[in-house]
Amino acid sequence: MYIQQALMVGVLVFVVSILLMLVGLIFYISEVSISLSSEKEEEILYALIDVISEQQDSNPSNDLP
Repeated sequence: MYIQQALMVGVLVFVVSILLMLVGLIFYISEVSISLSSEKEEEILYALIDVISEQQDSNPSNDLP
């Protein structure tokens, strides 16, 4: 009697833990995708900064006397 109850509780704990690990994996994958998209945006912004600084370097009106 007690053994069957302990087995049922063990199976229930195992199933719940596996489901919670899957939920955690989904959140982890979403965080990784957000960080990768942020890195792509950052790369675009750095490229824009490089273009702007190159334009300012080539403009002779920005030279100090």
